[in-house]
Amino acid sequence: MLNEKQEAQKLKEVVEAKEMTASFEKNMAEKLEQECKEQLSKELAKLEEAKKELSKIKEKDLVEMRSYTKPPTTIRIIMEMILILLGRKIFVDEHMKGKKKVRTPNYWKSIQEMLKSIKKLRDDLDKYDKKKPVSYTHLRAHETGRNLVCRLLLEKKKKKK
Repeated sequence: MLNEKQEAQKLKEVVEAKEMTASFEKNMAEKLEQECKEQLSKELAKLEEAKKELSKIKEKDLVEMRSYTKPPTTIRIIMEMILILLGRKIFVDEHMKGKKKVRTPNYWKSIQEMLKSIKKLRDDLDKYDKKKPVSYTHLRAHETGRNLVCRLLLEKKKKKK
């Protein structure tokens, strides 16, 4: 009978310890959930603000942008990111370097093509699935010295997680 009481006491202690651990883990999970909801709320607010700003862009601004032969760096980088995120076709220029044929991505030509249909661009940006993951491999495939910033920003974002 004494053994049974001792075993019951030990079992009770084990159950209580597990209960405390479970309660602690539950509290931590709830705290993490709350933090995630707050961060999501902030990011969704930023997305809505970006959508409002997108609607303010006038067609003449995009027409002007399309007319650039050498766009400002900031515009070029942002438009390259949009081009890649939307999965648009990247034109390739072929030229000879010595006796070797070289293929070089022509992002600006691709961007100019994308800007031809401003309504489609706006629709695509408005309908863009923010939950859809962007393939890191896809971005690396388009990496050049110019859009290295894109990759670095994505890596920084990954490290924060």
